[in-house]
Amino acid sequence: MKRPITEHARRLLAQAIPAMVVEIKSTQGATPRDKGTAMLVTAETVHGSIGGGRMEWDAINTARKLLKSRDKNEHVLDVALNAYQGREGHLRLRIGVLTQSRLLNIEAFETMEEAAMPTVLLFGAGPVGQSLMKALAPLPLHSRWIEDRQHFAAGEEVVQTPHVLDEVAKAPAHSAFAVMTYSPTLDHLICASVLERGDFAYLGVVGSEARKQNLVASFRQLQIPEAQIARIACPMGGARLDKRPEVIAALAAAEILLALAPQSEPPL
Repeated sequence: MKRPITEHARRLLAQAIPAMVVEIKSTQGATPRDKGTAMLVTAETVHGSIGGGRMEWDAINTARKLLKSRDKNEHVLDVALNAYQGREGHLRLRIGVLTQSRLLNIEAFETMEEAAMPTVLLFGAGPVGQSLMKALAPLPLHSRWIEDRQHFAAGEEVVQTPHVLDEVAKAPAHSAFAVMTYSPTLDHLICASVLERGDFAYLGVVGSEARKQNLVASFRQLQIPEAQIARIACPMGGARLDKRPEVIAALAAAEILLALAPQSEPPL
């Protein structure tokens, strides 16, 4: 579950810490965040972001002034972004005291966002798998970490199952698959299952160019279409710049995000 603002809001209310909610009420044109995005502001802390920069700084200062004055009214700010970020966009911000009803609004928005998150399946709990899971954990993704070896089942994050291929079959359409198990044979079976599905957004395999050529030759023998085979990212993360698991994981995380990005949106 990834609802960070909801969790912070619950904690603030439970501890009776006064806080203001800064919420994007509406947007027009190019804006850094979408309608419904919220930020929590207390006298000393800020949780979340509505876009950063001077615009956000001004909103935080306004919220803190209202907090200090104990103003319980709701305030609306119209923000022309060309004065801050050189954009021709417009934001309407709503600033009000954090209450139980506003918590429910925040939770509803984050629940909607969470439901729309794409899925990433990681196969293998070795060093690269551990590093990649850490790299993906804070990102807006449903990450499912799968391992068939019993001694890796102790961690709560790892799904230990002997039925690894069933996990491929159950994955939603347009999921990303990162394959890095201890067994080349198991890697091959997982990749073949993903390729046969055909509806994946990304298929990455830890390995070398030689490993990729072996996979390609094998999948050709299985008569898997060339267009599907060409989509295999091996070595995962693009050109191998470094053999350390943390570096491989960082490159792979970026590659996965790019593959899962909505094609209709322009790059940032």
